[in-house]
Amino acid sequence: MSGAWPIGLVFLFPFRLLQHMTTRPALLGSPTFSWNLVADWQDIFQYAFMRHAFLAGTIIAVMAGVVGYFVVLRGLTFASHTLANIGFAGAAGAVLVGLDPVFGLLAFTVVGALGMGAFGRRLSQRDIAVGIILSVALGLGILFISLYQGYSTAAYAVLFGEVLGISQQDVVVTFAVVCLAG
Repeated sequence: MSGAWPIGLVFLFPFRLLQHMTTRPALLGSPTFSWNLVADWQDIFQYAFMRHAFLAGTIIAVMAGVVGYFVVLRGLTFASHTLANIGFAGAAGAVLVGLDPVFGLLAFTVVGALGMGAFGRRLSQRDIAVGIILSVALGLGILFISLYQGYSTAAYAVLFGEVLGISQQDVVVTFAVVCLAG
């Protein structure tokens, strides 16, 4: 198995894994799995989309674990859930006007976070403000999707996710954002 990377080095140098090809040739037809887990992992990771999905998922899982601790500690779970759903409305609005859905997602999420902070100053009012902003954002998302004449796969991808459609550029952007946020 010349050229195989030890697992520890994969986590230290994730971008090298993107360019790394296994020595096992791709099998035609559907993959057959065996009791040899190393060979099975090599079979799975010979495809670039699987490597990208694994790296992006690992990066996000580590960051979510760190951020999630503080979200629960401060009692902001409903607010973080709302911010995730506000992104759908932003992506749908961006698709409607012909922009990249990521820009709409970021714009709506920032405006929603500022709105939650402005309307819910006291702890007793926070959940009410978050609930109002959530329902308004989801209503706007439904309105934007219904006004769009085409099939908006990009907005639905933001809502439901598309982990196997992640490109190498998306992995690099994810890693950069996590490094900047951390």
